[in-house]
Amino acid sequence: MDPVTLFAIVVGCLVLSAFFSGSETALLRLSQHDIDEGVNELRGPSAIAARDLVGHTSRLLVTILLGNNLVNILAASAASALAMTLLGERTGLIVSTAVMTLIVLIFCEVIPKAMAARHPRRMGFRVALPIYVLHQLLRPIHLLFDQLVEPLVRRVGPPKGEGEAATEAILRLAR
Repeated sequence: MDPVTLFAIVVGCLVLSAFFSGSETALLRLSQHDIDEGVNELRGPSAIAARDLVGHTSRLLVTILLGNNLVNILAASAASALAMTLLGERTGLIVSTAVMTLIVLIFCEVIPKAMAARHPRRMGFRVALPIYVLHQLLRPIHLLFDQLVEPLVRRVGPPKGEGEAATEAILRLAR
């Protein structure tokens, strides 16, 4: 693949990674009051999508984490191929790993999550519709997750209800 195409793939994936990271924080920081208010005031598809997404947190996380992991792995692969083409195998691999780690951490994790944490309502309603569309497209993955992964989580995790109070307290502190 030519360097221009690889560079475009990396940039596109980084933008999508930032979108997924910010979406996760924004949607999970929306309060029930914000959602109810949004549905009543906005009466649009974004508010309804946000309500539906937040109502199924584990499936929302599967959607966001699947998207984010996919674009991060593709970005890292394309960056490695680009750097090895330009700098050689040994140097290119080291440079691409270091550069991508810094870029993803700063621009695709910290900054989008900080912005979403400061403005969860505004960002949550903006990202809800595209995430909802992806969420619907991934329904077969959700069914697979429900059948294969969820029983494993139940066996490994604490008994139902035991960790919920601690999780609620942590979420309240984060707001």
